[in-house]
Amino acid sequence: MNPEFERFRKFIENLGRYEGTKFDSPEGEELKRACYDHAENNTSGQIGDNNIIAVHLYHHELAWGRWYDESTAKEKRPAQVKILEELLRKANGDRFKKVIIESHIQYAQRSHQLVDEGVIDSVIFTANGWGVPLDNSNLEPFSRSKTNYVGGVYGYQCVNGAIDAIRGYAPFYSIRPIRDAIIFDEPDFLLKLSAMTSCGTMIIEGHEDLSFHIDDKIYSLFRGVKSDRLLQ
Repeated sequence: MNPEFERFRKFIENLGRYEGTKFDSPEGEELKRACYDHAENNTSGQIGDNNIIAVHLYHHELAWGRWYDESTAKEKRPAQVKILEELLRKANGDRFKKVIIESHIQYAQRSHQLVDEGVIDSVIFTANGWGVPLDNSNLEPFSRSKTNYVGGVYGYQCVNGAIDAIRGYAPFYSIRPIRDAIIFDEPDFLLKLSAMTSCGTMIIEGHEDLSFHIDDKIYSLFRGVKSDRLLQ
């Protein structure tokens, strides 16, 4: 844990689920500035021709009002998160730029460590609990991208919101959701289908409530990719 963020531990622990969207206090503003400074000083800020994008990567295991515990969280880490983390670490850095779309709270809690390890090329910050970037000017470089592979947590809200925002800049067919690296917390299939079609692309976890026929058709139509293709 970077000591720059350890000093905010009490502040983050005291945030309630909904209070986490409010940073009106001086300490909240200080936390945001620490996140921006850390990301700016430790990444190139580059968006490439080909990008792997992780949206709120550790959200599933970062409980509100608790500090991050790596040993406990890793035991409960879903397969989709493990896959996406592996892509960020192992995909060819000459071929892909690695981008995280993240809230200030969870950047301070956990994902800044990926930056410290030299894994991440660019950080784009969002409000807590939503995947839409706070500053759309950070998305302009996507207009020159060719492929953007996207995964994260959760599909219907944060990943969908991030994809929708990126689509305002990136070529339409450049966005490729990673089939096995997105988590949905909503079990209703119709809601999932609405999320897929509303953003014009496919974001899906692949629960058992989807038949293979529907699953296969959606993947084919919306060009979802399997993670192992990105490690070749």
